[in-house]
Amino acid sequence: MDQLYSWAPSPIVKLEMDEGTGTTLYDSSGNSRNGTLNGNPTWDAGKYGKGVKLDGTGDFIQVGDF
Repeated sequence: MDQLYSWAPSPIVKLEMDEGTGTTLYDSSGNSRNGTLNGNPTWDAGKYGKGVKLDGTGDFIQVGDF
């Protein structure tokens, strides 16, 4: 099974979005491409812990250049 996935590159950015507070979403890919919450997003209860709630009217996550 490992051979099946060995060709796949690692993710460029991986935001868990489970910080629970603040405006920084930390990149867990190891590439240090943290995201920043913009607009008026809120933290809400998720299925597993906290999650980001975007209301669809101007909320977005900004990640630096690739």
